Amino acid sequence: MFLSLKSKIIFFLFLTMAVTAAAILYFTHKDVGRAMYEAEEASARNVLSLVELTIRGGYDKLLADRVDTLQSRKQRLKNLSAMVVSVLDEFADLVESGRISADEAQKNALKWINTVSIENGHIFAVNTAGTVLSHSLSCAVGSSIRSLRDMKGRCLADVMCGDALKADGDYAVFEWKLPEGDNGGKKLGYFVPFEKWRWSIGAVADIGDIEAEAQKKLDKIIEVLRNSFESITVAKTGTPFIVNGEKKIVIPLRNHEAIDWPSVKNTLTGNSLLDDLMRTAKEGRSSVRYANPAIGNGKFTEAFVSYFKPLDWFLIIAVPIDEIQTPATTLVTRQSFIIAVIFAVSLIAAIFMVANLSRPLNLLAAYAKELPLQDFTTDLDLSSPIDELPRKYRDEVGRLAESFIYMRAELKKNIHGLMDAIAARQRLESELNVARDIQLGILPKIYPAFPEQKEFKLFALLEPAKEVGGDLYDFFFIDEDNLCFTIGDVSGKGVPAALFMTITMTLVKTSAKKGISPADMMNQINNSLSADNPKSMFVTLLIGIFNIRTGLLRYVNAGHNPPIVVSRNDGVYYKRDISGPIAGIMEDFQFKDIQLQLDHGDALFLYTDGITEAMNTENQLFSENRLLKEMEAHQDEPVEDFIVRIKEAVTIHAGEAPQSDDITMLFIRYL
Repeated sequence: MFLSLKSKIIFFLFLTMAVTAAAILYFTHKDVGRAMYEAEEASARNVLSLVELTIRGGYDKLLADRVDTLQSRKQRLKNLSAMVVSVLDEFADLVESGRISADEAQKNALKWINTVSIENGHIFAVNTAGTVLSHSLSCAVGSSIRSLRDMKGRCLADVMCGDALKADGDYAVFEWKLPEGDNGGKKLGYFVPFEKWRWSIGAVADIGDIEAEAQKKLDKIIEVLRNSFESITVAKTGTPFIVNGEKKIVIPLRNHEAIDWPSVKNTLTGNSLLDDLMRTAKEGRSSVRYANPAIGNGKFTEAFVSYFKPLDWFLIIAVPIDEIQTPATTLVTRQSFIIAVIFAVSLIAAIFMVANLSRPLNLLAAYAKELPLQDFTTDLDLSSPIDELPRKYRDEVGRLAESFIYMRAELKKNIHGLMDAIAARQRLESELNVARDIQLGILPKIYPAFPEQKEFKLFALLEPAKEVGGDLYDFFFIDEDNLCFTIGDVSGKGVPAALFMTITMTLVKTSAKKGISPADMMNQINNSLSADNPKSMFVTLLIGIFNIRTGLLRYVNAGHNPPIVVSRNDGVYYKRDISGPIAGIMEDFQFKDIQLQLDHGDALFLYTDGITEAMNTENQLFSENRLLKEMEAHQDEPVEDFIVRIKEAVTIHAGEAPQSDDITMLFIRYL
């Protein structure tokens, strides 16, 4: 679809501007929306804090007034009780002085208590069983306070009579409804013991008026809050309301006074809306989101909540979500229009610029297509229309045209040079092929070797890593009974190594004709190679003379890989004896012979390091141990098959890795 550079550039600009605009609008909406939400949340929290401060101030004053009134009532009751006890002490003193009897004194005392009356209260006396002995209301005399319990749930008779009552008295709040002359309700009582007669004196006062007064003050606080809520608005229509722990509306949500709140569900959670609001406030979270068709036309609404525990009130401010998001939406709409205008103008300008840029590029593209059709092998003039572009355009297009012109000239130059190099390489390859044929031609290659000889079997293989290599092997008879064989590995690769190998093979054959021992042969060869060796080349070399009648093998090893003996009696093992250093590095060194007696059926395997050091793609060597295991597995196979099996094992090990060294093997078995 977008094949031309012009289309790609325009598309890229369009895509870049679209992504940039989308990112700006997205992050603007996101950041502004978050900022507006945080601002509205802060505003709602401030309103809730102010409302809570107002409630707390009124509640603290209400509580203080209530405490003051109760303290005043307590002190009055305590004083009355003390006064009654003092009168009873006087009656007791009369008994002690003998003026009256104890029964008469107690009867007079009880009659006197019946006559004592106080405002909104009573004075009475009870015995240790909790039976009322005297009361300002005659209907209470003879009744029991054992059925009464204080606000702590304690039986009043158990804690206010007998030994359970403190010596300095105690207070209790309880409800006591008498048959007549009393309104019932909550009472505040002070009980003090009169130990001389085992009585408890009680002074009781109604505190219902305190509760009523507190409720009036609380109603006043609610009225003040209701009036304040009429003028409080968060965002556009967000308003506060209050509900108590019993799910009763204290101050209703503006314009939703008739709603049956306990039945309202939060459609987002499926729970009761009031349950969600109360749970959120008690868990200390700042807000909860809800939606209900009966409230705010079903719009999503954020409710910011707070809990005033002393009154068990839940303070709530409900703000529609769309009102919080409106400023961000308005800003994004305005930005979208501005970006769209800039986008359109920029795109039109880009189209004109790209069209102007693409014309010379199209010319260069057409020339590039024609370039392969031109003949660079001739000396004809190759000028074209692009030659004018560097003068016409001073920018990157002009430099690109200069590059095309320079490339054309260099292509012509390089093609001529490449043609010369190809011709030279073809000549060199031809010479290397001739050298390879010559090198392989001087090696024994007729198998089976010496078919007329029944005393032994022999097979050899050389596979160079390059066209010509540095490995060597040879075998020939010195006389009717002695077979001379050799194997070696020249340092380096290529033509120099092949020439050094040829010299070495010539020296081996020359010295073998003299009828001397392998050690003397190696001494002469080493001196000849070391005498004139300016490149310091060397060869690892093994020369052996095998008597085919007796099985005696004499050989000399000049730093070459140890041969492997295949013995019927001793198994397969390395013969690691060394006669001296590698040949060609030190004159006048005296090598020594090594002897080995082969029995019928025994064999000898010679090889170069191209076998043991063959590497795979993971740089792992074939190794001497692996070679020994392969020989043990194939030791009984015919000599030619044996060589083939070893070569297959090396090839499998190397895998895709290229051959890095010449591979040479020679195997001889004494029959």
